[in-house]
Amino acid sequence: MKSVIFSTIGLLAMAVPAALAAGRVCQTSGGSPTVYDATWAEAYWVTGAGSKAGLVCQTNSGGGCITLGTFYTASLNFCSSQASCKTIQNIENGILDVINNCAANDKVGGSWDFGDGSHADVFHS
Repeated sequence: MKSVIFSTIGLLAMAVPAALAAGRVCQTSGGSPTVYDATWAEAYWVTGAGSKAGLVCQTNSGGGCITLGTFYTASLNFCSSQASCKTIQNIENGILDVINNCAANDKVGGSWDFGDGSHADVFHS
């Protein structure tokens, strides 16, 4: 019985770091989109999405990505390892966090990891 309890505790302890990995992941490079283009891609997406349902869903049970928006050099994706939905507000907050905190030399790239196998990305289109 004790070994089962300790095994379970060990498995839970190994799962904790994955949950702590949630948040911003900056990946800005010379090939990243401009901050201007990423900002406009986000603004156009939210303006269009605001008139629709409050959820964004990636429905492929095997995982995948959906394109949220593009503007010149910038693309925005929502990806997940299995079918997943997030609110427009949660995705917008993550994308804006990346745009506002990962910018370098007028370029920006990265992702917001939701900690559940899904993420929103800002990358070169």
